[in-house]
Amino acid sequence: MVETKKIFKLFYVFDYDRLEQWLRKMANDGWIFERVNCFGVYTFIKGTSSDIIYKVDYNKHIKDLDEYYTVFKESGWQIVYENNNYRIFRSTASNTGEEIGIYNDPREQISWLRKRLIIFLSGYGVEFVSLYYLFILQNDIARSNKWNLCVVLITTFLTVPFIRFLSFYIPLERKLKQSEYKDYYGNSFLKRVYKIASIVLIPLIISLTLAVTITYMATVGDNENSIKREILSKDSDSKYDMRSIDFTASEDIGHSKVCLYGNDNRIGVVTVEEIFLNRYKVKMKFSSQAPEGQFISMENIDLNNSKYFIFYGKDNKKIIDKLLLIYADGSNEELSKDNFKLKNDYFIMSQKNNKDLKEVKVIDNTGNDITNEFKQYVSKHM
Repeated sequence: MVETKKIFKLFYVFDYDRLEQWLRKMANDGWIFERVNCFGVYTFIKGTSSDIIYKVDYNKHIKDLDEYYTVFKESGWQIVYENNNYRIFRSTASNTGEEIGIYNDPREQISWLRKRLIIFLSGYGVEFVSLYYLFILQNDIARSNKWNLCVVLITTFLTVPFIRFLSFYIPLERKLKQSEYKDYYGNSFLKRVYKIASIVLIPLIISLTLAVTITYMATVGDNENSIKREILSKDSDSKYDMRSIDFTASEDIGHSKVCLYGNDNRIGVVTVEEIFLNRYKVKMKFSSQAPEGQFISMENIDLNNSKYFIFYGKDNKKIIDKLLLIYADGSNEELSKDNFKLKNDYFIMSQKNNKDLKEVKVIDNTGNDITNEFKQYVSKHM
């Protein structure tokens, strides 16, 4: 029974010298190379210890394959393995102490390296876009923490071969420029620049395209219809179509917006933060069934690293003149209705403040406290 041995080992196109030496060493140890699969598992057959010379050729531009093999056979080489453009030969000539060289086109090697470098850099780009989606667009810290280990593993997996590829690519490129194949980069300055810059440029274009696409899909525009569609798509209690949202009123807070929306049966507030180019991501949304008659509500939200009070409600009798804010430290502040954003009978306004709010009073234009005429509405956070 023939004794075989299988060994997993990774070699690349630029590693042909190491592969040749390793196969020769295995033959000297009595293990004769038979084949290798796509996963890098090499199969050897037990035989007599022999000093077999192996040579590797990677060549895509073979016009006449029969003539190609005839030339090698006449030179004393026997084909032992072939996979697409990758071939391994061994010497069948008597050992004279001289090794017959095999032609390896450096243009093939550098072309292979360029494609792999582009793939690895594209992998980095996709990874960074994924982190951008988790941390920036979704702001999902819990899910992001679960990905931390995966990010480290993926980065390590990409970095090790990337550094190795780059360490071979740079000296091979210098050698190519000084050799008879220097026309590989072309005579045109723009073509030479493209050959070099495309290694970074192509992954950059792929990453930016993916980032812009994901941003567009995960954000909303700043127009009323876009905000309506976002509200309805993420409001699990909504049973009505877009036309049933009778109003939206919004207030700009730096790079964010606070939007009041609803109809006679439902009311809510959504806060959105600008990412870029008038695209916004939803930071917070709360809504519930709208109370009957006049009401007022207040929410605490954090926007742009600051604390805001959001006041909103319904004043169908048009009797509100101002709001009186009474703080826990005994101080107070008045907010005029001139600061309200109005839509139909509804209003919304924001106030930046880091104090603890104790009480809100509603004052009419005669200075009377009419708070009791307004229901204190408590929203349902979604």
